[in-house]
Amino acid sequence: MKVEQEHIEHELLVTRYLLGDTTSEEKKLLLEWLKMDDSHMQQFQQLKKISDACNRLSEKETYDVDAAIAHFEGHRIPVRSISNVKKLIFAAASVAAVVAIVLTVTFLPKKDTFTQVAQTTNCIKEVPLKDGSAVTLNKHATLSASDEFGDKNRAVKLQGEAYFSVNHDAKRPFVITINDVKIKVLGTRFNVYPDSINHKLTVTVESGRVAILYHAKSTILTKGEKAIVEFDNATLAKCINEDENFISWKTGELYFNDTPLDQVVESINKQYNVQFELASSDLANYQLNASFDYTDVEKVKELLSIVLKVTITGENGKYIISKRDTAQ
Repeated sequence: MKVEQEHIEHELLVTRYLLGDTTSEEKKLLLEWLKMDDSHMQQFQQLKKISDACNRLSEKETYDVDAAIAHFEGHRIPVRSISNVKKLIFAAASVAAVVAIVLTVTFLPKKDTFTQVAQTTNCIKEVPLKDGSAVTLNKHATLSASDEFGDKNRAVKLQGEAYFSVNHDAKRPFVITINDVKIKVLGTRFNVYPDSINHKLTVTVESGRVAILYHAKSTILTKGEKAIVEFDNATLAKCINEDENFISWKTGELYFNDTPLDQVVESINKQYNVQFELASSDLANYQLNASFDYTDVEKVKELLSIVLKVTITGENGKYIISKRDTAQ
C-alpha cells in the first residue's frame, strides 16, 4: 500500500546500504535520516546486527532465519531445530531476506484512523493538542488527528494553511500528512502553506528542525529555511526564507523593508484576500518601507497611494496600481 511504502522508505534505504548498493546521494539521505532522531540510529544498529549475524551464518554455510530474528528481538523465543542447510544463495541475499522479514514485522504498523478535531470557515482558530502542542488554523482549514494521538503516536492530517508549535518528544516524532507530503518533527515552530492555485506547498521553519518527505525525495530544514514542493513537476527544493510576512495571516502585521512592489502586492493579496495588480511592469521596481496592521483594505490603499505616490483604482473587482500623473 502507498502509506506503508512511504513509511518504510528510509528503512529500505538502510537495507540497500547494508547490501552495499547505495549511491553517494542515497548515503547522504540516509545520514540526514539518522540525525533526525535517536530511534532511527537504534533501528539502524539493530538491522546491522542482523546483517552481521547473517554474514556469520553464511560463513558457516547455514541459514537460520529464526535464530537471526531471535537475536534481533533480544530475548529467548522457541526456535525449532534446523539441520544445517548448504548455502544456496549469496550472503547478500541472506541479509536482504532477513531484513525484509524484520521490516515487515517491525516497521509496518496498522493503518491509523483519523478523526477531525477542528475546522475553520471565515476565522482563524488556535487548537490545543493532547501532547501540549498547539496548531493555529488559517481560514478554511481542517485538522484531523490519529485516534491514538498522544498515547501511541503524534500523527495528524492537514487541509489548508496552519502554524504549528510542537512540543519536544524524542520518542514520538510529530508527523503531519498533507496531500502526498509528510512533515516529521520532534519539537519546533513552522508554517505550512498549501497553494492550491499554483499547485505547490511551502513549509517555512521559524525554529527547530523539520524533515520533509515527498515520495522518494527528502530534505531537512532549520531556522530561517523553507521547502517548496511543486506538485506539477514533482520536485522538492530547499532555500533561505526571505519572506518576513510568512505568518502575517496569524500575527495580523505586515513588514516591508525596501521590498519590491510586486512582492508587496503578493503579500497584501494573500493577507486581505484581495486582488491588487500592477498596471505596468516597471512598477515592480518601486520599493516600500512600511509596517502596518490594518484590518481595512481601504487604509492599505491610502498608505500605498501616499508613500509610493501612485494611483489605485477599482476595476472589475481588482485594484489597479498605476503611476500617478505628474500633473496631479
